[in-house]
Amino acid sequence: IVLNGLEGKNLDLNDYKGEKVVLNFWAAYDASSRARNVQLHNFLKEYFPDVTFVSVAFDENENVFEKTLLLDEIESANQFCDTAGTQSDIYKKFRLNKEFKNYLLDENGVIRAINLTPEKLQNLL
Repeated sequence: IVLNGLEGKNLDLNDYKGEKVVLNFWAAYDASSRARNVQLHNFLKEYFPDVTFVSVAFDENENVFEKTLLLDEIESANQFCDTAGTQSDIYKKFRLNKEFKNYLLDENGVIRAINLTPEKLQNLL
């Protein structure tokens, strides 16, 4: 996955080798995925600050994405928006039309768990 982020930062998952990463897909228009984004962000920040939280939103309007981050009080670091929305290659490749998902990646980039909650993360980490 390679994307352009806020403040000129780019997302390339290869840059996170050696780190545990929670990769979360969501959109501002999808209430449950948005709530899960906030929940996972806050949980990791408080209990597992050594785990990197990366989220990718599929909002076609970048202003909506930026305002949502502000309203939800999420730092913009490691937050990315794919403005192609549902037409995005990433959206299609990960089959997000059925539901937004998240993944726990280990230090080698291997997927260790899917569709995480704070409770699941607590047991895995």
